[in-house]
Amino acid sequence: MITTKIYTIFKYTTIALIIVFSFSSCESDFENAGASLVNNGIFDTEKKDFDVISYTRNLEKSRVDNISAAKIETIKQPLGVFDNQDFGVFKASIIAQINAPTNLSWGESPNLDAVFLEIPYDATSDGKEDDGKPKFKLNNVYGDQDIEFQIKVSRLDDYLTKLDPIDPTKAKKYFSNEVFNTSDELYPWTDFKPNAKDTVLYFDRTLLDVAANAYAPIQVEDTIKANTVKPFIRIPLNKTFFENNFINNPTQAVFDNAGDFNNFFRGIAIQVQGNDGSVVMLDIATANIKLYLTNTEDKTADETTVDLNGDGDTDDTGVTYPVRTKKTIAFPLRGIKTSTFERDYTNASGVNQITTPNNMVDGEQKLYVQGAAGSIAVIDLFAGEDLTILRNKNWLINEANLTFHIETQNENNLPNRLLLYKLDPDLANDINENEHILDAVTEGKYFNGFLQKDGDDPTKYKVTITDYISEVLKKEDYTESVQLGLKLYNGMDKPLTIQDIIISDYSWNPQGVVLFGNNYQETDTNYNKRLKLEVYYTELNN
Repeated sequence: MITTKIYTIFKYTTIALIIVFSFSSCESDFENAGASLVNNGIFDTEKKDFDVISYTRNLEKSRVDNISAAKIETIKQPLGVFDNQDFGVFKASIIAQINAPTNLSWGESPNLDAVFLEIPYDATSDGKEDDGKPKFKLNNVYGDQDIEFQIKVSRLDDYLTKLDPIDPTKAKKYFSNEVFNTSDELYPWTDFKPNAKDTVLYFDRTLLDVAANAYAPIQVEDTIKANTVKPFIRIPLNKTFFENNFINNPTQAVFDNAGDFNNFFRGIAIQVQGNDGSVVMLDIATANIKLYLTNTEDKTADETTVDLNGDGDTDDTGVTYPVRTKKTIAFPLRGIKTSTFERDYTNASGVNQITTPNNMVDGEQKLYVQGAAGSIAVIDLFAGEDLTILRNKNWLINEANLTFHIETQNENNLPNRLLLYKLDPDLANDINENEHILDAVTEGKYFNGFLQKDGDDPTKYKVTITDYISEVLKKEDYTESVQLGLKLYNGMDKPLTIQDIIISDYSWNPQGVVLFGNNYQETDTNYNKRLKLEVYYTELNN
């Protein structure tokens, strides 16, 4: 397997370089000579449609742990419940470590006023409200934002490790089907729905009634605005738990270094439940658990404007009196972050195609493609064709396409892009060993698969695979598989270099689309929308 991968990387590098030099040196020659060659009858240009076999394959898991920033600038994690009539109910929960701030100090006589889990939404400015306040629009929300689901926050019992316990020389991989143990309930099951207007915190502070010269504790409502105004999820956590385990913890040494703290407080689980609602993509990397405190300290006045000692005058210079000061301590959600995905296909229209063995001989009429440990489509090219005969025809491939027409009637939340790739013939169920097709390397950012529309109506996804088909139909034996996979495109899927050909099994986008498969007869209404391979070629007349 290692030898094969090295050979493949070398081959892709060589081909890419040949293509670049060929275009730069021969472009003008082809422009001048192409028309006369065809007109002289040396070449015939033709089009041929090839049958394919296509069906759906269910995926039990996808990788969901920390993602390299080299691949994608900002990682968003899904949270929520989303019922898609084609794919059933999808639930996404979040597991995250918490970091302690450096040089932690609770201050003098700390009083904990409130604790909030604050997670920014992915949002953009959308003008002004009627009262002039900023207005925002939430991005990447799938489902119905007006339907509530339930949310709960608990203390994580399992230790999240960076290294694989079986092979400590490798990094630990976390997958979406893992089960985590939790204990202390930090926030009970409560109804929740995304809200673009959540930009401010309101809670009571314990201050002193200095104006009345009483120095008695009083409750005063405080208003907290983010430094950068942006909507965020605000979840009030159990204040008593943090008083006992953080502020009043007799072993304050657990806060001195990351290792000790992550062993003491191993993280949080943000869990969801419900039958419908929405899934929102969250910027967990900038989330925090914030403790809002007040401290009491004695202060000696240099000069005063109020009667500090109650003797009837304001000549109280040198008088010592108590003062309450506000303090905020943030515990960022840094370190290891992962997710858990749950799926219920019970009421999904595609339950039979997704969850049961598919017709791999004749293919299916519908293909169900969904991200986040959902399902992919498998495409077997050149069904019933003898590749030896095709290779002996010595075709020059001008263009080769696979067009995936949209069948689903649920046109909301359609993915913007799909990715076509080579399925590993040896590890077909492990998408971590799958590879980019040649066009992803040679065409770079022009390698397509984007959603296409007829006006406002989404109609299809088209993927051009000219270079790949050219390789397959070369006269010399092409020993690699001609079985392709189709999945939702994720930011991690873009190749950074011509050697970067392995498809990762990261997938966090819960969107899905139902496509027309191949299994239609000529008399069927949707026959022309069936999946087929279109090849435009030029054949030399011997």
